[in-house]
Amino acid sequence: MTARVENFIRSNLSPSLPPANPLLRRDWIGMAFDRNLYELFAPQAVWEAWLKRHIDLFPGNASIEVVLEREIARDSEVHSLSPSLDSLREFWRSNNNFLNDHYVFSESGAWIVRLDQDVTLFTGEQSFVSHVLIDLGGAERVLSLMESDFSPDESDSVGLKGYLNSLLRRTSG
Repeated sequence: MTARVENFIRSNLSPSLPPANPLLRRDWIGMAFDRNLYELFAPQAVWEAWLKRHIDLFPGNASIEVVLEREIARDSEVHSLSPSLDSLREFWRSNNNFLNDHYVFSESGAWIVRLDQDVTLFTGEQSFVSHVLIDLGGAERVLSLMESDFSPDESDSVGLKGYLNSLLRRTSG
């Protein structure tokens, strides 16, 4: 039997890595950052806006969930944390969890953050992520931040601009 958490994650995200878009649902959008550039594996402002939106939506049950990729099939290995950067830092430090691919997600199923060794992917329901984008200065500003992280060259032979635009469900231009 497939674990509840594994089913949730696998039904929303494929294991595809950039430049392939891993979003499986058309009503989800996302943002990606080079996790190696940041102490928090993504810009602090992104985490703060993400967690604030989560708390605003789920004030009575605001906890967030975290699971390591290698433990995704065991619901008993899911960690419930308070929705704060301090809680995430503590999780990352514990047993050197920051070295492992893992997922942070809402129990409600509104969003998932995938942290692998190279990319931190924030993704979720369009209504959720759109509010985060607004809090961060809009989609154009966020796209600029993402492009700064991944530095696609003029020819974009790898397809990084297309990847970043596709996360936001935009056509590259």
